[in-house]
This record gives sequence, C-alpha cells and structure tokens, in this order.
Amino acid sequence: MNEFRSITGKVYRKWMACSLFGLLGLTAGCDPCLNNPCNDGIACNGQETCSADGGVAVCSDGTPVVCNSPTVCTEPDGACVDEADAPVRVDVLQRGQFFYPTSQFRCAEEEGEQPPDEQCPTGAGCDEFHWHSDTVVAISAISPDDIASDSTISDPDPCRCGHGKIREVIRTTIDVDRSEFDLYLNVSGLTDLPGAGACPP
Repeated sequence: MNEFRSITGKVYRKWMACSLFGLLGLTAGCDPCLNNPCNDGIACNGQETCSADGGVAVCSDGTPVVCNSPTVCTEPDGACVDEADAPVRVDVLQRGQFFYPTSQFRCAEEEGEQPPDEQCPTGAGCDEFHWHSDTVVAISAISPDDIASDSTISDPDPCRCGHGKIREVIRTTIDVDRSEFDLYLNVSGLTDLPGAGACPP
C-alpha cells in the first residue's frame, strides 16, 4: 500500500517494499529503492530521490527545472527551449486512433442533451454524463501517418449518449509540436484552443 503525506511542502511517499519478506522477517539485503519507485516520470519537476528506512522507501521531491524567460521547460527530457518553439500540451479525447481537443466537445448532463435541430424520439437521453459535439477535426493520431486520412467526426448519437459516457471515453493529454498546433488552428478555423473543464463539472 502506498502512503502519502506532506511535510513542510515536501511530499514523501512511503512504499512498503519487500512486504512478503517482511512478513517472514527476512528483510536483510532487501533494497526498497531498487529501480527508484519514487520517480514520477516528469522531468520538469526535478528528479525524485529515494532513501531506505527500515525496509520502507521514503521519497523526496526533486528540485524543479528553472528556465529563464523566454524559455520554458519541456518534457520528456526537462530541456529549456524557446517558448515560441515549445510543444503545446493539449487535453484530448481519444476516438479510435485519433486525438481530438476536449474543448471541442460538450459535457452533457444525465438525461441527455436535446439538440434543437434533431427530432429525438420520446425517452431519448442518456443515464450518465456523456460527450456531445458538432464537427470536430483530429489534432493528432497514435501513428503520425494516420492523421493524413479522414479524421473529421460528428456526433454519432446526438439524441442519446453522443460520443459515449464519460467512463467509456479515454481522456488524456498530449504534446503537440508548435508547427502542427498552428496548422491545426488554421485547418479547423480556430484562433486558439480554450481550456477544457472537468466533466462532470
């Protein structure tokens, strides 16, 4: 089991390593910091360190990378690059092999969203929070070659659960090259991508 606690602004994580050996009283030679269980995989917030304390891994925060303006820290290597060239982190929904900006979707409440131009049958709707949209263009794809194919989608079920219930649709973040991001805005006719809110709100 992982245990999290905050002390003087530092986050420490106690990870019970070698638990099986511990139950048997065989903790000698067991290294709870093996493979650094403290590493969160984010370079810009610094390298986390691990120290052993009685068979328990105690994690301490690293020192965040500080970049001088106009440069910013970028993943995955923590390098400082000019902000104008830095990748743009985009909140997206994954539909098949494509990624679509979450801000281009609407988070609909239970009972569904009744589109004014749709003749929805009696009893239409959805029993959970779900996603609806107008026409949306993909900003990226799992394979770079796929983005050349037709990646424009529309709401497949506007009278019911649209693109799917919240728990059924993968939501994540991706880093998009600045040139690709600018091209996307041009192709989609947008001036910028607003931040995407929580769903359910």
